[in-house]
Amino acid sequence: MQLKQENKIKLGIRGKLKRDLALNLSSLQNYLDDKYILLFADYSNFDIPLFQEFHAISFNGKRNIIFEATLIYVTQQYNKAFDFIPSGWKTIVVLSYLGELPLEIMQLPEIEEWYDSHVTLYLEG
Repeated sequence: MQLKQENKIKLGIRGKLKRDLALNLSSLQNYLDDKYILLFADYSNFDIPLFQEFHAISFNGKRNIIFEATLIYVTQQYNKAFDFIPSGWKTIVVLSYLGELPLEIMQLPEIEEWYDSHVTLYLEG
C-alpha cells in the first residue's frame, strides 16, 4: 500500500448512499445515525487509509468550503470491508464529521450506484 502525503489527497464523491440500500448492507448498520454520512466515492487516485482526515471540499473548481471529516469505514457493492480505499477503486465510504454538513454535501443526490450521478465534489485531506 502506497500512501500519499495527507495534504495531497483528494477523494471524488458522486452522491449519498440511499438509506434503503444502506439498510440492506449489513456492514453499514452501525453507521445509520446522524453523526455519519455514507457516500459513493469515485475512482481514487490514491490509497487512502482509514482515519484519513479531510479538511476542505472543492466543487466546480473552487476550494473554499471548510469541512472536518474522518474516513472511518470503507466497503464496496459486495459488502466487503477494506482497511483503506485502494487506488483505482470506486467504493462506499463512511465519514464521521464535526458540526453541520455543508450545503454542497446535503444537496448531493441520493443514489443506488456510482453511475446514477454526474456530480462530483472532492474531499481534500
